Order: sequence, then structure tokens, then C-alpha cells
Amino acid sequence: MLVAAAWLHDIGYAPAIVDTGFHALDGARWLMRQGFTPRLAGLVANHSCASYEAAERGLAEDLAAEFPLEESIRPPKYQAPKVVPWPNDLRARFRAAVTDRYRVTVDLGAGCGLRQGEIFGVSPDDVDPARPVLHVTRQVKLVRGRLIFAPPKGGKVRDVPLPESVSRRLTEHAKQYPPVTSPSLGAPRPASRGRCRST
Repeated sequence: MLVAAAWLHDIGYAPAIVDTGFHALDGARWLMRQGFTPRLAGLVANHSCASYEAAERGLAEDLAAEFPLEESIRPPKYQAPKVVPWPNDLRARFRAAVTDRYRVTVDLGAGCGLRQGEIFGVSPDDVDPARPVLHVTRQVKLVRGRLIFAPPKGGKVRDVPLPESVSRRLTEHAKQYPPVTSPSLGAPRPASRGRCRST
């Protein structure tokens, strides 16, 4: 675009194109009539010190109205991609392909929105006995080659809805693979309510 504007910036001097006598404006208008893009015409209209010359010629308002200056170009703001949940059939196929012992991780991730470390930190004690809620109080992290308990990412201890289907599978998982106390993971932080029975 800039190369094209550089080649065309003085086209308004061509006798057949002259209208106002201000070559930048005349050239840009001609480009628009020929079907060139407004951006290219705008670059030609505003090249060098066109705004000062337009003011001297009494054409500043015409130039500004027809070919306004572009704002400084800035990199676009980062927008995190929208999270799109897997369709039910894909999630079911993925769950079926996972080793039986770890299938509950798919349920906790898809059903409760937990992160990987939070899933590995879930304890049966985190299930609220009075309401369908899971208390997210810890995660498992790898620090200097050692697994430890830590608060959730950003310290976001929270309660999340616990669907009945996920609660049922978590109960079945705990029966098939009884939870164990894991002091080897390091001392839990205060948010983890003492030693953790890991699933």
C-alpha cells in the first residue's frame, strides 16, 4: 500500500487531473473516481505536509472531510479465544478412551470447570454434604521437581456447582479407588483444610 502511494503521490500534477490546483487533493479525488481504495487515496491526499498546504490554499476543510487523517496504527488488543465446550459425543468418546482410573478427571473438568491441577487436588471432603457444591480449595503443582499442594491459581478459593452426574461418578470413583492421605505432597496451605485425602 505504501509503495503504491509513493508511486502515485504526485499524480495530481497531471494536466488532465488538475481541478483545484492542489495536487494532493486532486490526485486523491482522481484515484477515488478510478475505483482505488479509500486508504490509498487517503495516503496520497495526506502525503508530506499536505495539511499545511491545504490550509494555505483554503482547502483544509475539504481535505479533512474527504480524506481524514488515520489514527496512529496500534497493534490490536489481545482477545482471548472464546472457550468452546466439546460436543457431548466427543467428550464421551474421549472419556471412554481414558484409562478407567482417570475418567473422573474428565467429569470434573467438563462438569465443574476445574483446571488440571485443581482436578488432581480434589478430595472427597471437598463435596459439600448439604448442597450440590464442590469446594475448590487447592491444586497440585510441580515445584522444583516435587509435587506440592498449593492454593488454586490466583488464590481463587471458590465453590462451584456440582452436577448430580459428576457427584455420582466421584462417589463411584472413591469406592473403586479409595482415597489416601498424601503427606508426601508437602504441607498443604491453610486453604486446603489440613491433610488431603487425594482421589
